[in-house]
Amino acid sequence: MTSIFHTPKFLISEEKVHNMSKFLKIFYFLYGFFIAQVYKKSKKSFFTNMFNLLLKKRVKLYFEEPFYVAVDGDLKIFYSSKRVTRVLDGIMELSEKIYNQYLLDHVNFLENDVFIDCGANVGEIFLYFNEKNIPIKYIGFEPDKEVFDCLTKNVNTQNSFLYNTALSESNGRKRLYLIPKEEILRSVFQKILFIKK
Repeated sequence: MTSIFHTPKFLISEEKVHNMSKFLKIFYFLYGFFIAQVYKKSKKSFFTNMFNLLLKKRVKLYFEEPFYVAVDGDLKIFYSSKRVTRVLDGIMELSEKIYNQYLLDHVNFLENDVFIDCGANVGEIFLYFNEKNIPIKYIGFEPDKEVFDCLTKNVNTQNSFLYNTALSESNGRKRLYLIPKEEILRSVFQKILFIKK
């Protein structure tokens, strides 16, 4: 049987889909479609309130002009867009996932080592260092002004240096292209295809 889901990854896992009845699959298909519409069409506080109401996650979302904010226990992280949904399964869970994807878990960081984060985004890797009490000097480069504003709110220690600039192999001025919102939506709500024989 083939089931096609247009649901966000944070809504349901592949393992759960394979063990569901047809009725539950239809329910989650419709539920995911509804949440996708809320994601696409709502903004700011209405968006965060609806996600908190519909998803009942440990991480709560808020809108504090001009930022989307995720709160997970004592942790708080700022985003400039609805990309805040990246942390719905846990702020540290996402930070650790990124940390491990970059194979940083194989590095033995020592006190005062310098970590240069090129394309720092909102500082999710820094949060991992900070929460795990890894005493590094953090240097973050982020060219997008709105994202950089979030970075400055998320990274606020004496051993951190943040730069709102792009890095390149050559000096000069170049045009910076940002990902269109449609492509961000597409990446968040990828079509998930499960084939069960």
